[in-house]
Order: sequence, then structure tokens, then C-alpha cells
Amino acid sequence: MKIINTEKINMKSNTNHFQKKRSKLRILTATLILALASLASAGFVQAAETGSNAKTGKTLVIASHPFPERSAINKALWEQVERMDGVIYRNLESLYGDDTSAIDIEAERKAHEGVDRVVYIYPIHWFNLTPMLKAYFNSVWFQWAPTALRGKEMLVVVTAGADEKDYSADGKIGLSMEEILAPMHASANYVGMSYLPPLIFLDVDKSRVTTYQKQLADRLNQHN
Repeated sequence: MKIINTEKINMKSNTNHFQKKRSKLRILTATLILALASLASAGFVQAAETGSNAKTGKTLVIASHPFPERSAINKALWEQVERMDGVIYRNLESLYGDDTSAIDIEAERKAHEGVDRVVYIYPIHWFNLTPMLKAYFNSVWFQWAPTALRGKEMLVVVTAGADEKDYSADGKIGLSMEEILAPMHASANYVGMSYLPPLIFLDVDKSRVTTYQKQLADRLNQHN
């Protein structure tokens, strides 16, 4: 009578079962790695890590115009910004109208989270900031900017109707646009931001809108 060694059979069966499970585990692991690689390439992994949405990126754009309904050049610049990836766009007049006391300080400060650079787009308004942008600096930056913005970059994008000759020592204004923007440069220095060379559009004309949009896109892409 042949004696069957059940212990060996059980061991062999357990070994085969273990090998099959290990093989399945390897397949699942490989599948998971491929899936994660695919998600990373699509940008979903970064979004999950940062808790951001599709509009969140490394550049925050703050735009302002005292008469947005009359704007042509600035409106074209805003449209260009909204088409770009990796850019958070906030228009002060769209959010708060012309009420300088309505600015949501906490929301504006929160918009800077995870941002490497801040871009300010506005028309030169009596050789100064727009009223809403001035109110924005007064309220949002107050006792917060020196800590929160240190190490970030600042890019100023401005438009003006006068030409380069007017904005010169020998011109009607007697100052260059760089001199007009000195308060922005000083503000960046004061809070520890890196002040990038400004993007200046002088003698603006609707016929050159496409050129302005391309120049803006090129500058933003340099830092994204």
C-alpha cells in the first residue's frame, strides 16, 4: 500500500499559492507605478500634494484698472493671463468694484500661498498706482508683507499713453518710467522681494495688442 505524504503535498500547495500571490502583487505594483507616472505627467500628483485646483500655480497676477469698461490694452493683457497655465489671476475691480474698503484682506493674503512670484498689471494713473491697487497695498500688505513675501519675485507690468520721449529727462514728464516705478521697487526691497525688470508698454495702440500679449506671455513663461 502506497503511503501519501500529505504534509509534503500541503507544503507544495502552500508554496504554489504563495508564489501566485507574489506574482499578482508584482503585477499590481507595476500597474500602480505606471498609473502614478501617468498621473504625475498630467499634473494630478502635484495638485493632490498641494491641495490646489487647476488654476493654482507659481505665479499670482494682481490686475487693476480704474475704468475697466474703457480698457482695451489692459483687457487684452488680462485675457492673455487667463489663457496661461500655472497662473492665478485676480482682478481687483472685478472682485470688489471701486470700493476701496471692500477688499477681502484674508482672501488676498491666502492667494499668495505656494506662489513664487507676484505680477502687478495696471495702467499708470497720474504717475501712480490705481486707487484700488493703492488700497490693496495699504490693507493687504500692512504688517504682513515683510514676513509673507520675503524671497518672492515682483514683476510690474504697466501701460501708458505717452511715449518714451515724454518719459525721459528731456521730455514733458521729465522722468523715465523706471523712475516713476521707484515706489514699487522700494516696496519690493523693503519686504525682501526680488524686483524683476518691469515690462513697460508706452505709447500703447490697439493695433499692437497681439504684440503686447506675446511679450507678456514670454515674460511670464521665463519665470514659470
